[in-house]
Amino acid sequence: MNESCHSAFQRSKSSQRLDRTSNVREVEHLEQRLVPAAVCDLAPTSLVISPLTVGESGTVQTRIENFGPDSSKSFRVEYRLSLDATLDGDDILLKRVKVKGLAGGTELLWNQDLTIRSRLPPGQYYLSIVLDPRNRVSESTETNNSLTTAIPVTVMTPKLSGQVGSGRDRKAVSIATIGDSGAGIDPSRVTWIVIHGRNGSSQDLDLLQLANVIEGYQAGDQVLLLDWSQAADSGALGGAGENFIQPVAAWAATALQDYGFDPQNLNLVGYSWGSYVAAEMAERLGQVNSILSIEAARDYPGGSYNPEAEGEVDFNAHAKQSWAFFDAADIFGSALTTSTADEAFLSFGSDHFKAVELVTDLLNPPQASPIANVLPLSRLLTGQPLANWSEKSYDVMGALAEQGALFDAVIQTIAGGLQGESLRYFDGQQEQTVAV
Repeated sequence: MNESCHSAFQRSKSSQRLDRTSNVREVEHLEQRLVPAAVCDLAPTSLVISPLTVGESGTVQTRIENFGPDSSKSFRVEYRLSLDATLDGDDILLKRVKVKGLAGGTELLWNQDLTIRSRLPPGQYYLSIVLDPRNRVSESTETNNSLTTAIPVTVMTPKLSGQVGSGRDRKAVSIATIGDSGAGIDPSRVTWIVIHGRNGSSQDLDLLQLANVIEGYQAGDQVLLLDWSQAADSGALGGAGENFIQPVAAWAATALQDYGFDPQNLNLVGYSWGSYVAAEMAERLGQVNSILSIEAARDYPGGSYNPEAEGEVDFNAHAKQSWAFFDAADIFGSALTTSTADEAFLSFGSDHFKAVELVTDLLNPPQASPIANVLPLSRLLTGQPLANWSEKSYDVMGALAEQGALFDAVIQTIAGGLQGESLRYFDGQQEQTVAV
């Protein structure tokens, strides 16, 4: 065989070997294409969450399922918050976690802690969960990887803060939960708001004692404290704080409405000037469930606000039920505004500065005294009148009167005016006395 033929023969054998190798690779490639890919179908099926608190951690119960027959590889899970039920670029990313795959036909249930950023405004948000947000897992269905709560999640804060003004003067105000527990303000609960008076603060011991008695009265209720101490500070003889009563009330009413409160769940408790903050709040809110006034103050001369002006304060007008307490010897309180409550109580032996402790004693359930049975907070909450109670039967001297009658019942005190000894009222025929 000459050289040229030998070379051609070698080239022919090489070509045959290349053709056979190419065919094998094509067959192998075809076989690989014919092998079915793993089939999985990831989907979130349940989100259960309680109200969250700004700056605190909350827990969301999460359930995801793999509806496909095959296992998935690992994937990411994102939790997001939004002002609406639509997933978009405005959502707030709360948490990103990694799941190490999920076997076909199985589910995964776990509790995930979520921390709410302290700068997040409280309000109503929708919580969403998104599986495999970048679609790195091949699935039979890619359109079921997200789930959004059907109803908004309440993001709460333990404190609402703001400022109020009178002229150019501006003061800080707040509504906060009791103590330092960090618990959030829940707008869905029956709520009591305790409001201090002139030169006072939300941390006054007697008001805290009253707040704790109210909080322990009925399971599930929450008690909040409205602090306007900067605005109420009027010095030993001044009355400048009276100018802030309406601005404070306007701020508080707006803050509560914006936070999601239903006024029908609100019960306002005010002492001295705080009684008028409560009355003005109720007027701006339309109607609250109840008002409890303790020693509503008389008008301070020279101020821009006169609670005793005709039509200015009417506790009954903007509350389903209202109670008010006034001591006969008090020179700082107003019998006139006290009488506008559904039930007005005249006491003897106490005074303006002991009144909160007296009312705390009268309302304190652990005593289970006959007077406490006449004055259960459940009556105030539900607007239930006392049986055989004749309204507005007593004058400011505690005597039965047909004219000038401002009060429904008379309370006699002991222990220096800090405790109730007896309560008497008129049933339409004769006086009835309830004694400790």
